[in-house]
Amino acid sequence: MATFPADYSLSSGSAVVTIPAGQASATVTLSPTTDLLVEGTESATFTLAPGFGYALGSGVAGTIQIQDSPIDAWKIAAFGSLQNAQSPRAADAADWDGDGIANSVEFALDAAPTTPDTGRLPTVNRELIGGSEYLTLTFSRKKPAPAGVNYLIESTGDLTAAVWTPAVIAPGFPADNGNGTETVRARDTVPAPGRAARFIRLRVERQ
Repeated sequence: MATFPADYSLSSGSAVVTIPAGQASATVTLSPTTDLLVEGTESATFTLAPGFGYALGSGVAGTIQIQDSPIDAWKIAAFGSLQNAQSPRAADAADWDGDGIANSVEFALDAAPTTPDTGRLPTVNRELIGGSEYLTLTFSRKKPAPAGVNYLIESTGDLTAAVWTPAVIAPGFPADNGNGTETVRARDTVPAPGRAARFIRLRVERQ
């Protein structure tokens, strides 16, 4: 059961909504609260209370289902239960199967988080573009892209400086693979001729 105001807010500002005198109805908007908690689907129930000057019919209550975020719903399904999905091993930055890939990245790349597998990791290459060599990063994901996370492709020439610059999506990408997935390719913004040191990465974060 969802609780107010921890799990949702109401446009009325209060858990009690008053129907003005002389009116037959009132409108209230329920907005789910974004959080990092794995809770599964929860419900919120609105109930008409008895009072003076009106009679209640049979339909005095209505229930709204509040769905969990896409990544948290995925965790419940992938890890087998709500209890498992709430464990520290299922945290976004944790690595349930010990394959070196964070759970949030497994979600973003449509990988199996309970089976060690690095086959879905992005690949990095050097490509000749406009007469210059650039680092490129390529990966596949579901189409449409899973909601609730941002895919941040970034590059740098100095790992010690910790300054990363957004990469550029290559022309023609994302490319539809025709099987419910798409391929994304991005390139560095700075050429990497010869043995010049350049680095490129994919970072996943919640929206």
